Amino acid sequence: MTIHDGMTSDHHNLSDLCIRQVTHDDLPRLEWNGLFIHFRNVFWKSFVEQQFGDRHLLIAEINHELVGRLFVLHRRSQLERPAWQRRGYLYSFYVLERYRGLGIGSALLQAAEAHLRCISFHTAAISVARTNQGALRLYQRHGYQLTSTDNGDWSYLDHRGVLRKVTEPCYILEKSLHVS
Repeated sequence: MTIHDGMTSDHHNLSDLCIRQVTHDDLPRLEWNGLFIHFRNVFWKSFVEQQFGDRHLLIAEINHELVGRLFVLHRRSQLERPAWQRRGYLYSFYVLERYRGLGIGSALLQAAEAHLRCISFHTAAISVARTNQGALRLYQRHGYQLTSTDNGDWSYLDHRGVLRKVTEPCYILEKSLHVS
């Protein structure tokens, strides 16, 4: 998917914004020169699961510069919801700070939702840190509604194999993907 938006007030030319699926060659780029190196194992695991159809990893590029990412986890558990209410979970959403407010996040959200519709999913869910009011407003502008809160307790193995525990209280939001 390529988005053509023209010039913005910040003089970033978004006519070359490209949103596409992550490839193997993109994995080192997802670390953004060390900023997210601690997520190396998370990125690799997500990429492997993409190969099996369990996830869909999207990146946004402008003139081949990585400027954003958004990952989609396909929830298929029959225990979670009835089969007719298939839900995808959006996560690892990030846009470089100097590119925020230009529509890149919106374009990534729209691409993730289009992907979920394509594979017959009916709902998209996303969590946002309670302190991230900007992201909360973005999701609500796109039709996501607050459904619950969560303690945000999770853990992962960093690039050195060290278990990192995270507690980030968050809101859980959902959006129906049915076409009205």
